[in-house]
Amino acid sequence: GVELNVIRGLNFDKFSPKLISIENNNLSIKDYMESEIYKILTNNNYILINKIGVTNFFLKKNLSDDFMNLIKI
Repeated sequence: GVELNVIRGLNFDKFSPKLISIENNNLSIKDYMESEIYKILTNNNYILINKIGVTNFFLKKNLSDDFMNLIKI
């Protein structure tokens, strides 16, 4: 239940993890995409790449772009 506090406290200029996994007990993805956690992560260049069970995975956008360029046909 402290995920939001952790995300708020993360200095994205100093620390830039490639992948962030975060628990989401709200099963509605639409509601989650309107949450403060989602907005903070997307405003810091992370994109939601997957949801498995109650865990959401966010990847740095530049890494996602690089990956998509590798698999382009």
